[in-house]
Amino acid sequence: MALQSGAFMAAAADACITYSDQGKIDLLDTILEQFPGGIAVYDKDLRMAVCNNNLKRMLDYPDELFEFGMPTMEQVFRFNAMRGEYGKGEIEHMVTHRIELARKREPHVYERKRPNGMVLEVRGVPLKSGGFLTIYLDVSLQRAKMPEQPKLANADSDRLTGLPPLKAMEAQIDNLLRLRHHGEVACLHCIDLDHFNDLNKRYGTAVGDFVLKEVALRLSAAARGTDFIARTGGDRFQILQTRVMRPSEVTRLATRLIQEIRKPIRCGHEDISVSASVGFATINDAAQSAAAIIAKANESVIAEKRKHRMVAA
Repeated sequence: MALQSGAFMAAAADACITYSDQGKIDLLDTILEQFPGGIAVYDKDLRMAVCNNNLKRMLDYPDELFEFGMPTMEQVFRFNAMRGEYGKGEIEHMVTHRIELARKREPHVYERKRPNGMVLEVRGVPLKSGGFLTIYLDVSLQRAKMPEQPKLANADSDRLTGLPPLKAMEAQIDNLLRLRHHGEVACLHCIDLDHFNDLNKRYGTAVGDFVLKEVALRLSAAARGTDFIARTGGDRFQILQTRVMRPSEVTRLATRLIQEIRKPIRCGHEDISVSASVGFATINDAAQSAAAIIAKANESVIAEKRKHRMVAA
């Protein structure tokens, strides 16, 4: 149903941008306001052309955001980042990252959890006119049975990065396996930094710790609000990607993680370059246990690192 709604609204959004006939505009206004979710339409210059009242209510957009007319996508992203909608991280980095994704004009589906607890399903569709349509649906009730990210005692959490440890990831996967519906697919990504021991030897452990904290921030910014992130070893992290709709979403996230980590890390007066290998394990109806899934993801990233060494040789 959501996919059909997306296709219908994409056609309506193209009409909003293309036509100026008042009768058509009135009809489209009625459709937009009767739609049960939020709708945002951006033109080819990534400036908002349409924003229905449902979206303003769902995302708590104040009148001030529209004081000088429709905002650009960058202004909306910055407003959201500054009020904590995207979690912790460097604001300009979060804004730039999202603008880069939007300019690729790729269709996407993901879930985002707002600070107030509302879970949104977000669907983006590129328009023939060069613009972009985004539909927001409140799926909080459907996700009410899904477990929250465990609140760990300080003694059990990773003091350096603030991320949950391995045992929290195990618990999260166990809960996912217990509550998931038949046919639902998820993916566990395993991220291992390359040559991290060499980095520690060259710069010292203080710089190494700084790099690990920065990597943790970048992974948190790159993942969706409903994904679960843990530090599972010295220089190893894992991300549980929930509700995978198509295989391309797995490779897209893995690519995004690698790209974010590879961006130079400014430490003092020096830019430090870090790379990473990413492996993954698919969680589907054949998945057996959290331990088996984690082991498979670890084996996958080890194979990736071995492949990189062979290429370098």
